[in-house]
Amino acid sequence: MAVRSKEAKRPARSVVPRIRLLQQKSQLRGTCYFELLPGAYQGECWTDRSVFLSEEAFGYLEPIFKRHAPGFDHYAFQAVSRLTWQKILAALRALAKTLDGARTISDLDSHVGFLYRDSRERISRGFRRNVKDLSRLCRDLIAWLEAELKVHRVISVLGI
Repeated sequence: MAVRSKEAKRPARSVVPRIRLLQQKSQLRGTCYFELLPGAYQGECWTDRSVFLSEEAFGYLEPIFKRHAPGFDHYAFQAVSRLTWQKILAALRALAKTLDGARTISDLDSHVGFLYRDSRERISRGFRRNVKDLSRLCRDLIAWLEAELKVHRVISVLGI
């Protein structure tokens, strides 16, 4: 079942901004991002070692985190172990494959989270581009995580 939050609100937009993994702080506009930080959180955010996802982009993947990371909280800072990341990586690979075969928005309903009330409707506009971007986000995130997990025992998720 897709995650839909009646509580989440944001300024109305008719289309989804490009869905992508942000690998440089200079790409950020504002502070409404999830940060993936190599290693344990040490009191510093927005590091040059981190990657970032907009809140909406993370929302598409959030069901995976809720399923595999015990106690995951959208608003908390959490260290996630290598073992848990391996489960998340497997789910991201499966999601990318599902996205590659998706033909309609209904194909995504049990696989993707829709954070905002209108996220599902907005992603269906420009469906092919959005699904392709989301698949690329999964693959870019997988590559980044695999590289970082060779060096770090944990990667922290710094929520909103």
